[in-house]
Amino acid sequence: MAGYNFFLIYPHCEQAVFLSQTFLFGGYDIPGPYRRSPLGHDEAVIDAIWPQVDKSALTQSTVLIVLQVNGKVRARVDVSKDIDKTALETLALDHESIQKYTGNGEVKKVIVVPGRLVNIVVV
Repeated sequence: MAGYNFFLIYPHCEQAVFLSQTFLFGGYDIPGPYRRSPLGHDEAVIDAIWPQVDKSALTQSTVLIVLQVNGKVRARVDVSKDIDKTALETLALDHESIQKYTGNGEVKKVIVVPGRLVNIVVV
């Protein structure tokens, strides 16, 4: 059935039919003028080598921590990746936008999820 579809579009776009039939029946080897890319490269994309991964670019030294008061996001802070829970809790309680929401009430509980968030429960 696939071959029949080529004959339906043949009068309108001969080059598309030729290239499609070449891909289907002749493998991936395309003749000379069609193999050249519009940017002027001599080799086909399928023959190109895979890029090498730079492992140092994948590591991050900081992480974004969300600061919440009663489950609502009030601030976001970039901190060092290896910060401990107590320092993160102190940083959250000393943040000026968090103090605006905790100033009138009593801090009942502080929930710290390292690397993710700090939630402060205020009554």
